Amino acid sequence: MSYLRHWYYLRSRPEPLRQASLLLMLAGSVGNATALLQMLQAHEAESSGEWRDCVRQLRSLLETGHSLSGAFSLIDGILPPATIAAISVAEGGDGLTEVLLEESQRLGARLPGAGGTQESVAALAMWAGAVLTVLLGLCIYLCLFFVPKVKQIFGGFGVELPLSLQAALDFWTNWSALLPLFVLPFVGCLVAAIVLFWKNCSRQLQLGYWPLLGHWPRYWTPTILRLLGLGMATGATMPRVLNSAVLMLPAGRTATRVIQLRDAVQSGGSLHAALESSGLIRGRERHFLDAADQRGHADWGFRQLALSIEQARRRRLQRLLGWLRPLVTVLVGVLVLYYCLIVFQAMTVLLEGLA
Repeated sequence: MSYLRHWYYLRSRPEPLRQASLLLMLAGSVGNATALLQMLQAHEAESSGEWRDCVRQLRSLLETGHSLSGAFSLIDGILPPATIAAISVAEGGDGLTEVLLEESQRLGARLPGAGGTQESVAALAMWAGAVLTVLLGLCIYLCLFFVPKVKQIFGGFGVELPLSLQAALDFWTNWSALLPLFVLPFVGCLVAAIVLFWKNCSRQLQLGYWPLLGHWPRYWTPTILRLLGLGMATGATMPRVLNSAVLMLPAGRTATRVIQLRDAVQSGGSLHAALESSGLIRGRERHFLDAADQRGHADWGFRQLALSIEQARRRRLQRLLGWLRPLVTVLVGVLVLYYCLIVFQAMTVLLEGLA
């Protein structure tokens, strides 16, 4: 992922470092329209490529009277949708400067070495794919060039093959006729997997979420809870917060559930009960929100619950990554060990036969 981010940076495309810097500059100019436009003009002059075009569009939209969140939403890829939604919520109340600073820190946390897990996931996936691909290629090479030579050598000296080598040769003989049929599908699947992985990493860098996981409603729960807590802290109305959440979500089940949640709140229903019935939170999480609301800390409860869910996901992900690398290493080690045993046993049997 760091290579992809550096590639985006060299090509002057939107990426977390530029996005975080832009939010910091905007936070220092909130409340002064003249200073804001002058800052964007200076930033446009020192930028280049696609990022300069994005800053130019932002300045033009603000000059024509668009709000900050409205201008961001009209420029494709300049900021992650969740950040735009947070800015939209803050514009409905107070604390826009604090929200810009908080979102800048959130974007900065996605950079390598800042405590994020995206880098380790992408790096481990690429490492596992490369190891398994090289191992498969080595096995095919050995079967195509090593097996015929072994049969020729043992047949020339009239020595019987050892059992382990004979089992491997029988397995290869049974599957060798079907190997050409699997070459094209394997290559096609490999290329498709690489393209899909590259596109998902690219979209994750721009959007801030994995497109493959974006259709899972529970995946968006921390973001929605954070927006609700932000709306309560800044004094924004819940329908406005939920409208901002709907606009940031991709089309699908999650957007439909948030629309139902908004309709339930507008009709006078309980927000916590609607969150639970929509499947975005669980029963024990609703009890936590109820307790925080009873103590007068509803906004803190939403933010703390979002943070707790994210930390739990991070722990599970790190636990999974901790198991995945040893499993791949053990698999490769077992295959290499089996190959070494076959080779040494074949050499031993051949020397005994010649002796």
